[in-house]
Amino acid sequence: RFQGGVDPVWSPDGAILTHPGDDDKGMTLYHGDAAIAAALRGKPEEAPKVSDPRLQGVYQSIGKSGDTYSVITDQGGASIAQYQIIEGVITPMGQSGRLCNNITSFPSDLPMLSRDSKYLSVYDSTTRSTKIYNVNGTSCDLAVDLGFPTGKVSFNMDSSQITFHMDQFGE
Repeated sequence: RFQGGVDPVWSPDGAILTHPGDDDKGMTLYHGDAAIAAALRGKPEEAPKVSDPRLQGVYQSIGKSGDTYSVITDQGGASIAQYQIIEGVITPMGQSGRLCNNITSFPSDLPMLSRDSKYLSVYDSTTRSTKIYNVNGTSCDLAVDLGFPTGKVSFNMDSSQITFHMDQFGE
């Protein structure tokens, strides 16, 4: 059980569970199996976790490439931090920063990272369209502009397909 109105998100392999902090502690990352075991014991607060104050924001998603987990939030447009599990400990890797830093006026609504960390979808409120970007480090290149608005985009495991919902009153 998590406090607050924001949903936790699992990594694609179930090894990490993320949950945005309700205060300045930032993103909280839990070991997946340990979080389940603690919840089943009725003591979710005992689950091993790491809080990362570098990563604030409400909407979060997580992808995995090799042994690196990339977590993004809607902080400052879209922010990214990377982690690895080293000797059983969730460990921050390098610096956190702004994602798509090569785009000056980056659309930032509903950012969602693909499971393989290769793509990012965002809703652009200026054009009222959902866009998908190729992610290369902290730079992004437009891959496709869907030309219409959607809700949060979800990618399949290899990013070859997407799914989303649409408002029945949309165009």
